Amino acid sequence: MFKYGLADFNDSNEIKALIDSFTKLGGQRTDSPDWDLLWYFRHEPPTELYKNISELRRINHIPGIHVLTNKWNLFTHLSHHWETGGLDNKTNPIRRYFPNSWKYPEEKEEIRRRLQHQPEKPLILKLMNTANGVAMELLQHENELPDHGQWLAQEYLDDPHLINDRKYILQVFLLITSSNPLTAYLYQDGEADLAVQPYSTDPEQRKNPGIHIATTVLQTHQADFDLAKHCLTLKQWREHVTETTNATHVWTEIETILKETLRAVAEPLRETANKQLAHPEQCFELLAVDIMLDSTLKPWLIECNRSASMQTQYSGYLKSTLLKDALALILERRQTLSDTPAGQAAPQSTSEFGGFKRIT
Repeated sequence: MFKYGLADFNDSNEIKALIDSFTKLGGQRTDSPDWDLLWYFRHEPPTELYKNISELRRINHIPGIHVLTNKWNLFTHLSHHWETGGLDNKTNPIRRYFPNSWKYPEEKEEIRRRLQHQPEKPLILKLMNTANGVAMELLQHENELPDHGQWLAQEYLDDPHLINDRKYILQVFLLITSSNPLTAYLYQDGEADLAVQPYSTDPEQRKNPGIHIATTVLQTHQADFDLAKHCLTLKQWREHVTETTNATHVWTEIETILKETLRAVAEPLRETANKQLAHPEQCFELLAVDIMLDSTLKPWLIECNRSASMQTQYSGYLKSTLLKDALALILERRQTLSDTPAGQAAPQSTSEFGGFKRIT
């Protein structure tokens, strides 16, 4: 039996899914400070919390994870990785898998020139530190640039692979269990979230979120949203992809870009985490990663979302099973470390656990 605590939460379907998972694993909820695992929902844990707990206690956020979850940080680290030879240009066909991006307003002039020289190719404007399609729209003219705020202007992938004539986002899940060495697992299940309306490049429709922003959070507000049609399982996605290519090949490429992304951020994440953690496995992070496929079925990394939504009303069994497997893996590793005699090296992390496969 272990004790778990919940911080900065509200009553919701998401809380229920988490509590159900803890209960199935034998957890007992506590509001006192003697927890074994603490789950934060919206905010970063205070710095002091990391420094004042034992090595065997666990928190669900890694200090420094913004190197992955902040859109600009992600682009910066990936660009450095590519430019310094992190990937071999000649032998790696998916060298660039994150769309070119610019920071606004700092790079306003570069954005203006891009819009002037290629007016036929829109950019997508994203508010920094948001997720799930919040504050996102297509940008085609410089007079549409916002007056305030920190934004990421990104090349818009205007040739997406379509399912039932609709654009979609493939969401997969990464669990980081250690910051040093960086250890991460890819969940072997996921979901494809479809836009409600058929894809169109009609300029008159470029502000229509029902066409261009394929996230469930926004699509559920569309009049024609249908859960069975617009939220597909990974199995259903594979069936559609297999009509034109080998789905296993596509999944392998997705796994490759996630490995490369983790290599790109490994050092800055380790440096930040080491300053605050008593032990590199003291914290973990469950990330929802958005992937798009273009018409050639090349995968593109769109963003990594911290505090992935665990609401189950749109994903059926997936989120419940994902949570249970993730927590079971964290608790299993915690027990392994606890059972390792002092001064003796702990066994290596397992390569597979539940629905997870280790990729780094």
